[in-house]
Amino acid sequence: MPEFHFSGRALSCAFSPHTARSAPSFADEHEAAFSAASFFGSTQAQEAVALSLVIKTAEHKAFSQYLRHGTPPLLPLALQQQREDFFHKTLALQQQEALVAKIIEAAARSDTFLQRAALKHREAFDTVLQRTLGTRAPVLVDEPYLEGTLLRYQARYLRRLQALVADINPPSGTKTLLFKAAADPLLSTQTQTLRELEQILDRQRQQAAGIQEYIWRTEGDDKVRPSHAENDGKTCSWDDPPDTGHPGSEANCRCHAEPVIEEESIAAPVVEEASSADTVEAGINVATFLITLIPQARAAATAVRLAQNAERSLLAVRRVAVALGERGAPLLRRVTETLRGLRRVRQQQEDIFKRPEGVPEDWIRVPAKKGDGVKYVDPSSDGQTYVRISRGNPNASQQGQQNDYIRWQVNGKQLDKNGDVVLGKSEESHIPLEDFKFKGILK
Repeated sequence: MPEFHFSGRALSCAFSPHTARSAPSFADEHEAAFSAASFFGSTQAQEAVALSLVIKTAEHKAFSQYLRHGTPPLLPLALQQQREDFFHKTLALQQQEALVAKIIEAAARSDTFLQRAALKHREAFDTVLQRTLGTRAPVLVDEPYLEGTLLRYQARYLRRLQALVADINPPSGTKTLLFKAAADPLLSTQTQTLRELEQILDRQRQQAAGIQEYIWRTEGDDKVRPSHAENDGKTCSWDDPPDTGHPGSEANCRCHAEPVIEEESIAAPVVEEASSADTVEAGINVATFLITLIPQARAAATAVRLAQNAERSLLAVRRVAVALGERGAPLLRRVTETLRGLRRVRQQQEDIFKRPEGVPEDWIRVPAKKGDGVKYVDPSSDGQTYVRISRGNPNASQQGQQNDYIRWQVNGKQLDKNGDVVLGKSEESHIPLEDFKFKGILK
């Protein structure tokens, strides 16, 4: 049996119950494929599916033709390549959307993410003190530096997340995006931020506990800087840093400070005084970053979390700005302006999901299954009649999903903006928000 690749020998076969007796031209195949694509909705993702179905059917019939007549089918490889290109592009877009959604959700949870890390660090530090000093271990009751530290590192974390989102653009090729997704840039960013936070908390908490010295520890691998490798195992003083600075002073440093805990060496606590102005500035930056991400959030719940996170940050630093008196007046004005901006954005988001005019008041509002919108459901329809409002996604393969849209279903059938029944995944079933007019319950 001669070697050959199966492809679309006769795409007209895909729509015919009979096996073709002659091979149509590539132009005929191409036209048939795109006719199938338009039937499915004429978008990149749907074209890929349609082309796949057409080619798979044609391959099967071409193989049957070969078995019957012993003639190897003619193979338009260009069509097969086009089909594969569609698949790759569709897959890349799906990965891109999933990664952006994951990053924005991480931003929405950025405050609790860092707070939990700080609490875990505190518990581990307290355990070491108790094990070494027993009942004489100093207790860190008040940590005035902590709020400012967490806000500064939250701002740093959010800047990195924003950079990740900015880097994820529609790819010219698939391999680069697939490699980025496999490398999980979000995990790398989280790991780096947590390490830096732990390094600064090592210094702040050790000094607050009266610990004067630490032992420099590296990761012990070939990525350690030569200068830091020389510091490994050395005892250093917090008051007299080595030439390299303390662990974490240099970018991407993974070293840490192991506290030297001896009862006779415990001195008076050195509690770092947080700069109130810096704390307010960090809080404003955090809120600003979060506000810019709200319109990009696909899930309504994520948008809510982003807004709540921003509001918590602003309310916390507003108290600090008020306490500064006249010195804090300019900062207080900035906090107030940012709060107003947040409320405008929240109102805009809420306006998207408000009950469309004409939809009965007794229809129940529920979150959409995918979390990207809300449904107004007729309670007497067993969930088969509803109006669903969804956020637009600029990167969606289907044009109708790129802006905010409505899906209108009555008795299980999808309708267009005129109330006519259409295919469930067609372009017409995605009604632009501004074009929707509720026409009552159609039978």
